[in-house]
Amino acid sequence: MNEKKISALILFIGWITCLCLFIIGDQILKNFSLIMFTGLVIYYTVDAYRKSEHIKRIETLNKQISYINNLTEVLRGTTKLEEVLTLILRNLIDGLKFNRALIFIVTSDHKQMIKYCAGYTKEGKITGFTYTTVLDKEKSILARSIIEKQAYIITDAPNNYYCEQSLVTSLNLKEFGLVPIIVKNDCVGVILVDNYKDNTKIEEDTMEALKVYANQSGLAIEDAKMHEKIENLAIKDGLTDIYNHRYFQETLIKEFEKSVKDNSNLSLIFIDIDNFKQYNDTYGHAEGDRLLQNITKLINNNLDEIATFARYGGEEFVILLPGINKKEAFITAEKIRKLVEEHTFSSADNTINQKITISLGVSNYPEDVKRPESLTDIADKGLYLAKKSGKNKVCIYT
Repeated sequence: MNEKKISALILFIGWITCLCLFIIGDQILKNFSLIMFTGLVIYYTVDAYRKSEHIKRIETLNKQISYINNLTEVLRGTTKLEEVLTLILRNLIDGLKFNRALIFIVTSDHKQMIKYCAGYTKEGKITGFTYTTVLDKEKSILARSIIEKQAYIITDAPNNYYCEQSLVTSLNLKEFGLVPIIVKNDCVGVILVDNYKDNTKIEEDTMEALKVYANQSGLAIEDAKMHEKIENLAIKDGLTDIYNHRYFQETLIKEFEKSVKDNSNLSLIFIDIDNFKQYNDTYGHAEGDRLLQNITKLINNNLDEIATFARYGGEEFVILLPGINKKEAFITAEKIRKLVEEHTFSSADNTINQKITISLGVSNYPEDVKRPESLTDIADKGLYLAKKSGKNKVCIYT
């Protein structure tokens, strides 16, 4: 006999007993029967409510698991990291019904830092927020979740000892959930979710579904990262991690055609490191490589998003500037020259501290050239003038 039939039989016997006591009993028994009947009604009403709530939770959990399984299939077909992160976060909001979701990733450089990667709310992508913290579980709740591979529901963030208050203040956190992203037993990041708008409590059942989701997300993130690395091998310079010569040539043709079509400017800056051979001969090729890396990093960090920065060959570099006229390109080149001139470049062990200069040439379409290859030639001739007239200069060939 199943549970439902047993409950129904007990309820029936109870009601019959109450009815008999009420009919044949004295006043005391009648009162007792009424109390007993009321108790039975209350008990079975509460029991029915609990069962209905339990059924609802099971149904919700099944929906969430089904949603996660369907989403997993979609993620497997997406290889762009940005698109993967967008899908993961949007579906946390649309599918698991959180008000806000953010992803923090462990940086690949010796795994010392945790960095904010992406975030979404019901209104859309979170902008203007950056966050980096140390991978130390005594100083960061994010780090604690990652290191211990443990999910948490934080109910009082402003007063939680392990919550870094800079994060709490920036996001106005009160109650939030954390779930580590684990791939092959290695934790690569953490998902933070909360309901900052409607203040809905985060349920344990939902967190269980989120754990499954986080693990599937981790696989998708790692696959996208690997795909990105493979793509970068084809277009990035292995030493400096900026674009390579091949990618520059392809981009030059595309941007030139676009400039001709739109009747817009396209400028190019040609850069060469002064006395690089001497530096290489004096300090060795390892330090020469380090210098190339440090100079490109310095320049790259100070360029606008529109710029294409590439290694042309050896110690020569090019910057392609769509929509920028010759005068503006010259100003940009002069800023870069001064930036490098004022910087001190150090060796890995800090035993070498050198001042380095660069020479630069500038060219422009439509002012100087009519063909894409001529843009490089004219800028190179400007660079030659800079070298010939004493180095550490920006020159324009006329």
